[in-house]
Amino acid sequence: MLIEINPNNKKHILLLFKILKKREFNISNISEIKFEDHKKFVKNNPYRLWYFINLEGEIIGTTYITFNNEIAINLTKHQINIYAKIIDQIIKDINPLPEIASVRNKYFSINVPINNIYLEKSLDELGYKPIQTSYILKKI
Repeated sequence: MLIEINPNNKKHILLLFKILKKREFNISNISEIKFEDHKKFVKNNPYRLWYFINLEGEIIGTTYITFNNEIAINLTKHQINIYAKIIDQIIKDINPLPEIASVRNKYFSINVPINNIYLEKSLDELGYKPIQTSYILKKI
């Protein structure tokens, strides 16, 4: 299901951009992004691990893991069971980095966009519990 991304592969950069443009739920990327900025970001490769999500031969999204043991899942098809399969595969196949007090938890965590009920429900059904609510300190 997971296919590792090569950040220097031109096809990967373009496919990532197409998926980004289709993204329905966002936390950090809330403004219109230009392809050149996207390309520079991808080549910088700020993630520990980065994957395409392949479902029956179709790329339906991406997932990445940060150096802070945070997981992000971005899908173009939102189904609770797909989120659950991705989370299960990550937990089974990848170990979190060791804990660093006040910097990195010893467990994986997922930041859930406030309106992504599919991801939230899949985490609830898998038995994971929320630990915080985050706010951006920008007046709306």
